[in-house]
Amino acid sequence: MYEEKDEEGISLLDLFKVAFGRKILLLIITLSITLVGILFVKFYYNQNKRQYYVNYEYVIPGIEEGKYIDDSKFNYQMLISPNSLNKVKESNEEFKNINIEKLVDKDGIQVTCDITRNETTNEVTDMKFKLVANVKYFKNGSQANKFIHAVADQPYNKTLLLLDTIKYDSLLDTYKNSNVYDTKADCLVKQYELLQAQYEKLIEKYGDVSLSDGKKLSAYYNELTIYFTENNVEALVTELQKNGYVKDFTSYEAELLNQKQKYESDLQLNQNKINNLVDVANSFNSNITAPDLAAYNEIIAKLAVENAEFERKLEAINKQLENGSSDPDYETKKKAFDTKIEKYDEVLTNFTNDFKIVVKEVVTEGSYVSYNNNTVKVQGGIKLLIAGPALLILGCFVGCIVNICLDHKKLGKKEEQKETVENN
Repeated sequence: MYEEKDEEGISLLDLFKVAFGRKILLLIITLSITLVGILFVKFYYNQNKRQYYVNYEYVIPGIEEGKYIDDSKFNYQMLISPNSLNKVKESNEEFKNINIEKLVDKDGIQVTCDITRNETTNEVTDMKFKLVANVKYFKNGSQANKFIHAVADQPYNKTLLLLDTIKYDSLLDTYKNSNVYDTKADCLVKQYELLQAQYEKLIEKYGDVSLSDGKKLSAYYNELTIYFTENNVEALVTELQKNGYVKDFTSYEAELLNQKQKYESDLQLNQNKINNLVDVANSFNSNITAPDLAAYNEIIAKLAVENAEFERKLEAINKQLENGSSDPDYETKKKAFDTKIEKYDEVLTNFTNDFKIVVKEVVTEGSYVSYNNNTVKVQGGIKLLIAGPALLILGCFVGCIVNICLDHKKLGKKEEQKETVENN
């Protein structure tokens, strides 16, 4: 039995006895390394590697088209611009210690967007956002949670503000300020088309929702379309072209004459181009090597269409000049037209005011930011529950190595004793 032990030399049991011999020293080293390691992970490593994040989507009109409700551009990267972040900071006293300059310069905050498109139309069908911010720029998780949500909420808050400032009646303002019938009629037609398109967008985005007055969104839309189906506003344009009314003939006559001169000049210029192209094309007819005449014919046809439009405009101007100076019933007809166009303005003003109330209620009630989680989550870094046990093992291992280094002489004496036994 002694021979078997001698052949083994220093046994594993001897090594363990030495490694764990200085228990107090082992305990001190183990706890020291564990404590220092935990402090390092918590206050340095995790501060640089850990990030707060939140996933969310916008249910706001226009965002998927890259614009706000007033058609101004929406760029999600502007959410983390210095100007935007400073506005968020100023909105809450709790954010006063957040260093926006460092947050931006060190890329401490980032926003990404995962866009889904329709395979056929390539239109955006879904946009999922993720906002990430480094832990070290915040006092605690509560502050980070409020700040990150405030940054993400910016488009929603801006939309609510736009509802109070956006002008849906700018065309009606142009109508009132204009002294030209063509402009006034055009404004009324476009105002009707604007209201119709806006109602269709609301219904597409939010569905046929019920409003506080009990009416559905489609009821407002139907009232608008039915009225202007029975009272076609585009008939104003047709009547103008037919009768050549002028709001203020004295001040408008000079402008009409200038327009007439310009259209006559453009008409003659186009006709000269057509004549030249026809001559060139004819010269090719007898030539076998003549180039393809299709390009010439296409240009000639395009110029001919332009000339037809110039002739129509000249005819309308001539009628305005003629009626303004010679038609004895002109003023009577014009007054009747004034009454008609003012009625359209009154009706469209009422429809527009109704729409302002409708769009504010629908968008306010139906728009929101949809978060996957109400509080920010944490990613990156090392969890202390994992780091703690690992550091304990590391500390114990280092302590054992230190003990072996300090008591290696004991192992040497053990080896000498074994050699003595062998010699005897």
